[in-house]
Amino acid sequence: ATLASYAAVFAIRAINARRYVKFSLSPIRMSISLAVLFAQTALVLLTNKYVWIGQGACFGVIAFINMKPFVIGTIKMLKKRKKV
Repeated sequence: ATLASYAAVFAIRAINARRYVKFSLSPIRMSISLAVLFAQTALVLLTNKYVWIGQGACFGVIAFINMKPFVIGTIKMLKKRKKV
């Protein structure tokens, strides 16, 4: 039930956010990011001495995958702010 409610909230927020900022939702990019987030969760649950290495690697993968949309969105928002 929790997973279903999180998915519903994500879908509603994604749709509402597109009213303000135009962006594309890539199912492949989201699936890879979700898989990496599951891996991060598994690493935290293991809680070994070197868990931070895996966490850093997972963060790097997610940052790399989402860098282009993040930069494009940031530029669009800064342009809108200058117009106001």
